Amino acid sequence: MSTCLISIVIPSYRTEAQVLQRCLVSVNRQRFDDSNICIECLVLFDGKPDSSLIEMIRQISLSDSIVFKPVVLSHSGVSTTRNQGIKLSQGKWISFVDADDELPDNALNTLVEYGDKYNCDIVQGSYITELAASTEHHIYQPESVLFERKKLEELRYDILSPDQGLGLVWGKLFLRSFLIDNNILFDSSVAVGEDTAFVFSAALAAKRVGSIPQDVYRYYRNTGSAVTAFRSDYVDRIVASMRAMRKLIIQSNHPEYISGLNDYVLFHLLLIQVHYLFHPQAPWTEAERKVEYRRVLAMTVFAEPLRLGSFQRFGLAKRISLSALRHHWFLASRFVAWIRRLQINGL
Repeated sequence: MSTCLISIVIPSYRTEAQVLQRCLVSVNRQRFDDSNICIECLVLFDGKPDSSLIEMIRQISLSDSIVFKPVVLSHSGVSTTRNQGIKLSQGKWISFVDADDELPDNALNTLVEYGDKYNCDIVQGSYITELAASTEHHIYQPESVLFERKKLEELRYDILSPDQGLGLVWGKLFLRSFLIDNNILFDSSVAVGEDTAFVFSAALAAKRVGSIPQDVYRYYRNTGSAVTAFRSDYVDRIVASMRAMRKLIIQSNHPEYISGLNDYVLFHLLLIQVHYLFHPQAPWTEAERKVEYRRVLAMTVFAEPLRLGSFQRFGLAKRISLSALRHHWFLASRFVAWIRRLQINGL
């Protein structure tokens, strides 16, 4: 078997067996123009898994070109787990896949072909979001685009604009030597936005980034997951992430991207609106909810972007939502959050 071409890094924390199996089967279906190449799939368990999961991984591979390697780590969080994956990987390219998602057929081959042809540090594709009762297709550019020199500035701004869907670590290939040489790792000190910080750091260091229109990832939005469960520390976690991103931009000697950070902050304020302020499981009375609404909007980290923002990089629905927040229109914000939760739950 030849030198490893791709290392697929899959962090897993309490993933259900059938969900993990769906992910691994999609990996096992990947085929390449050169049948002699080697692909390794590192399944990194963030904490001791059930022994049946290890056995499932050992039995699932039907191809000699894809080698599945289960790795058991002490529980330390997704960022530390992914960093271990980078260190353990042997492939020329690294692909990050979440354990509850899938790779469409031929996804990796499509990315590798473009990345190798144009000597990219990073190559990304389009992705599909599977909601409870609908499917969304996310495409950044309708045709293949190579970002280099001045065009990279446009890409970096778009990474900070979450509506573009570029700040996600999956749906991409990263050149392993590029990550190692530039010491690009996940920030384990933050619990929100670690993907965007990683991708933005990589884009700052990159010389060439490729973007292709083909679907290379299928993301399953689990409405029962921790993504949508109420957390009393939700705002604190997001504020810590926003401060870490600001620090990253300042320390990178690229202060011009601070303006793009405002859109990033406002997007997370919209998440707070839905998943915290108007979450149906929040323990407040109506009066207490209004007090919390005003408290969050008065925080400097959110108040300044709300006051200064033009909202032009957002779609119409988000511009309306942000306008309601800017003017403290409590009932309008509640209605917007209610509509969004219906969409998320497929109702």
